[in-house]
Amino acid sequence: MHGLRPLVARIPRVRNRTFHWLLLFFSSAALPLCGRAQSWEVVRSGSNTSLREISVALYRHGRATVWASGSNGVVMVSLDGGKRWQRRTVRGGESLDFRGVAGFGRSTAYLISSGEGAKSRIYKTTDGGGNWKLQYSLERKESFPDAIGCLSETECYALGDPMDGKFVLLETKDGEH
Repeated sequence: MHGLRPLVARIPRVRNRTFHWLLLFFSSAALPLCGRAQSWEVVRSGSNTSLREISVALYRHGRATVWASGSNGVVMVSLDGGKRWQRRTVRGGESLDFRGVAGFGRSTAYLISSGEGAKSRIYKTTDGGGNWKLQYSLERKESFPDAIGCLSETECYALGDPMDGKFVLLETKDGEH
């Protein structure tokens, strides 16, 4: 199935180290932002969508690349910390609900969509969103991935709603399989 290896964790099994690690990872993703004073400025994107997630890659001298994903197949990237946005198109994904994005600078990002059966997908770009490679498609009708998190450009985890009483957990250690 396009290379990602599914893992499962039973709901009642609280001693599962992988599940605990992932719960900690996903719940603490926003902690680095909590220590600094934050302010928001409304920026119009020109897209009619409900944005679901953003991913920020910080660089030296305060520069940042920001990736955003949302409903109606929307994927956007800002190369100047959110001042100007560019829409990216995922061929064949124009109607998908992109629930998560994990970006690494200007070129590499992972994108996860949620929906019934084959609408639940994971894509990857290595050219700034010019082309997206389908890496995984969940075929079961009741599958519903919720989040994606990466430790590096090659090591990522995706977490889905329980099926048959088990959480669905996907992992890649090389960014391809």
